[in-house]
Amino acid sequence: MKRQFKLLTLLVLLVSFLLSNGMPSYAAKAKENNVDITKVISGKIKEGSKSYDFDVAYKTDIYMVSYLGNSSKDNELLSDDYKIIIYNKKKQVVAKSKMSTFYDEKNKSLTVYQTIDKKLPKGIYKLEVNLQQGVSYKNPQSYKIYTDSEIYGGLVKIISVKAKTKTSHVRTNVSISTKAKGEYLQYQYSVIDSKTNKEVIIRKFNRNQKVTWKPAKAGTYKVKVYVKNVKSNKLSTKTMNYKVLKK
Repeated sequence: MKRQFKLLTLLVLLVSFLLSNGMPSYAAKAKENNVDITKVISGKIKEGSKSYDFDVAYKTDIYMVSYLGNSSKDNELLSDDYKIIIYNKKKQVVAKSKMSTFYDEKNKSLTVYQTIDKKLPKGIYKLEVNLQQGVSYKNPQSYKIYTDSEIYGGLVKIISVKAKTKTSHVRTNVSISTKAKGEYLQYQYSVIDSKTNKEVIIRKFNRNQKVTWKPAKAGTYKVKVYVKNVKSNKLSTKTMNYKVLKK
């Protein structure tokens, strides 16, 4: 039931997009090879296949919905011309899409789509948009692939966030470091003014667990660190209090 709900959610997003923006653009460019499948994949195809490499860092449930066609009429006529296929590193087929339909009663429109619902172990994979043998188009047809996922693993735990000194003065560098457990970690730092509760980012996500902050005015602050596993997108946060004195 949970998987069916996720697939339906993706489909509703797809239909909403088509109704508000029209059919996928003929001019959309296919960015092949290493991709982030959690983002929309779009391109165009005339014959043969289009392939994309992606990796799975942790065991993951993959939910995909794909759409083919430059118009709703093309979508209905050509919907059974292709499959979405996932191959493992050994070039073995681990998942192949199935065709489904969705009728929007309110807008009196039919959408035909392909779906994949598969649990993938850690590994390197290839996603392929594959036209059936003998199928070719005079005009390349656009496609979009929407993916949702549920990742098992990739947790993040922050052990500590510390500054070299307990207090500092205005316009003096403050060195802050974080210790955390996990893999593929990146760190973002911000400060929150205790009076205004305004949060200001002092450094966006990168792999350096240390940061230098140079406060512009005196006051009491909360230094907040965000630690993210960039493969699982799981996030943890921690704050510490810090006082800045006038010179």
